[in-house]
Amino acid sequence: MSSPTRSSNDRRLSNSSIDPAEFIQNRQHFITFPRTDTTWTIVSNLTDTHENPERKINSFVQPVVFSVVIGSVGSRKSMEGIPRTAIIKVQSLLHIVTKHNRDKKQFDRKNIMATEAREELVALNQLTLNECSCAPGLLDYKVTLHDETSGREVYVSFILVTEIKGIRLTTQNFWILPQVERDMVRQAFRIALSEIHGAWVKLDRKERRDLIWNLQEGKIYFTRFAPSQTYGGTEHFPSHYCHRWHDIWFWYFDLTTKDFINPSNLEEDPRHVATKEHDDGSAIAAWKFPYLANGIRPKWEEVREGVVERAVDKAAVEIGEIVREKRRRSLKGRIREVLGLEEQ
Repeated sequence: MSSPTRSSNDRRLSNSSIDPAEFIQNRQHFITFPRTDTTWTIVSNLTDTHENPERKINSFVQPVVFSVVIGSVGSRKSMEGIPRTAIIKVQSLLHIVTKHNRDKKQFDRKNIMATEAREELVALNQLTLNECSCAPGLLDYKVTLHDETSGREVYVSFILVTEIKGIRLTTQNFWILPQVERDMVRQAFRIALSEIHGAWVKLDRKERRDLIWNLQEGKIYFTRFAPSQTYGGTEHFPSHYCHRWHDIWFWYFDLTTKDFINPSNLEEDPRHVATKEHDDGSAIAAWKFPYLANGIRPKWEEVREGVVERAVDKAAVEIGEIVREKRRRSLKGRIREVLGLEEQ
């Protein structure tokens, strides 16, 4: 396979050495996706400033989140299945080029997509495939080459998901809710996490700020799925998560306080739950919901290791490799290529 190439929409991006997030938001303003053949315009930066205060990805670690609005739908005949607004998660990866991996004919996605972004993509694909109602739906994704210099390459991954409405739970806004509503949050959380486990997705990150509460719908939504582990195919969901609900998961996501709960006791006896000084917690042990992970194996499909990208000079989307537009060539060079006098 030829070395990674750029599409027209990413040409200006790849020629820039500035921070990818800054370029995308302040100069490019739009992002095109290949599978859905859609172009999206950036509205605002929604990055969690708690983890990424500057909302940048030049550290090659933390993701940046944008809200976007549909700009165009390419050759699509209808907007069916395409929402007007969505969310894009962007993350970069610095790849050190050595003689060994430069000479390889096949590129491993693990080398061009950040681990966190890859785990998020695999989890979202599994949750969408199993119609999980408490998670964003995966719409599209791509990886592009942002910058290429001697000995280093910077790849940027883009994951397009549906937009979730509601309020993000924090320490401040959760505990000022009336106790009745806090109990509603906990019930909705139990249903939502059970649904995620039912799709055989195990969340290794347990943060309350990853939860969005929609009072009107009475639902909790999860918004971040990395780090995580997704099971399927020949793998089986771990037994601790597969057979029954554990109330300690309320504590893991800060929906109870450690001042009023003993995690070891909670693991053994859910009746020990207490959530705050004025919370009796008695209702939690009485909640009876079906635990969805204790059921049949969920739908599963392998997420292709190759990266999909659209090239303007090609009629079809090439799958299983990075595709990018050929660089402009001289007339002599184009004639030699047409005559087959040199490799393409």
